[in-house]
Amino acid sequence: MKVEVEHLTSSSVRLRIEIPPEKVDQELNRNYQELRKSLSIPGFRKGKVPVNMIKSRFADHVKADTIQRLIPSALEEAIVQEGLAPVGDPDFELDDVELENGRSLNFATVVSIKPQIDMPDYSTLKVDKSPANVEREEVDKYIEQLRNRDASFVPIEVDRSVCEDDCVRIDWESSIEGQPIENGSGQDSDIELGKGSFHPDIESAIVGMEVGESKTTEVAFEDESDDVDEPTLTTFDFTLKAITEKQLPELDDAFAKSHEYENYDQMYAEIWNDLVEEKKRLRRLEQQQEVTDQLIEMIDLEVPSSMVDQYVEQSIKNIEQQLKRDGQTAEEADINLSTLPEELRESTIKQTKLNWIFDKVAENENISVTDDELDLNVRSVARQQDRDPEKYLSLLRASNRLDSYRNELRYQKICDLLIESASEKEKLIIT
Repeated sequence: MKVEVEHLTSSSVRLRIEIPPEKVDQELNRNYQELRKSLSIPGFRKGKVPVNMIKSRFADHVKADTIQRLIPSALEEAIVQEGLAPVGDPDFELDDVELENGRSLNFATVVSIKPQIDMPDYSTLKVDKSPANVEREEVDKYIEQLRNRDASFVPIEVDRSVCEDDCVRIDWESSIEGQPIENGSGQDSDIELGKGSFHPDIESAIVGMEVGESKTTEVAFEDESDDVDEPTLTTFDFTLKAITEKQLPELDDAFAKSHEYENYDQMYAEIWNDLVEEKKRLRRLEQQQEVTDQLIEMIDLEVPSSMVDQYVEQSIKNIEQQLKRDGQTAEEADINLSTLPEELRESTIKQTKLNWIFDKVAENENISVTDDELDLNVRSVARQQDRDPEKYLSLLRASNRLDSYRNELRYQKICDLLIESASEKEKLIIT
């Protein structure tokens, strides 16, 4: 089979393919014989109609069917022969295709392909490699947050109105145009004024109230929808139940045990360690984002528009079908159908570029994930989630989710290599 390759862009080629006469004749004759077996014509037994009669009556049908059978297999053979990596569906040029006995079949198609990628030196990447340190003050602040969360509020006997920095206990309910808001009420709600736990207008209205007093106030909330200009007026009705005193628990072993630690020293040490691990995790995510953003910026890649169009179109169909199944409108699901296509287009192009770049890194550096590595990772995740490893593995196999684990492991391996090879980002010196 003869194949001519014309490079149109970095991500598309035109293939001109010539299928030899002997293969055309073989497929034509096979199709005529297949039709003959199933054809019934008055005056002839089934399967005994003369081939010449079939050719005279059904030549166009058989030729069209032959073209439909020959072209896909020839294209697949040409792609393998030329070592191409196609993406998306090919765009065939079949207007002038003719098929006759004893003649070759010629056709052309434009194929979108993965572009060639010239990887930069990994050391040109810059990432923050500073250690993930946690200062004692951060640990103290975290424990203080836990302490405040466990605080109790005790009513105090005072003969005065509410001051700005008081703690208060209220009953409250909210409504819009007389209609109660779902989950928009509370009984015996403890509030620290000035801490931002309630809307400032409501806190201002509470100041000056006396125990047992009720009040109604309206608060204007800006609507996030682009098509709504006027703010939404929400009515709050509340009653002051008590002025309270905030009491914090002592930072001692009893406090630690209430949080399932053996003693306060152990609590402090483990929280410090947990904060360090969390900072390491966040630093790692930042480093991954840094290397991926830089690679996409450094490597000029063209993603075929036909491929992007197909993905966007299918994604929108899937979303619309899901909304229909859920009985929701796009507005109820907080989906803007007018901006969705462009958002999908941008994310598809970015993700496709990153996938291609990572494929190239994996190819260059021989990075893969073995079955043993996959098995070990899945079992580790199962234990972390307090699951039975064997049952978890079976569940993933049954739902065809093992490949996503394998891909994630490969992604992490590639990131490990890139981050390790990258240079230390220069730090700003503030004087």
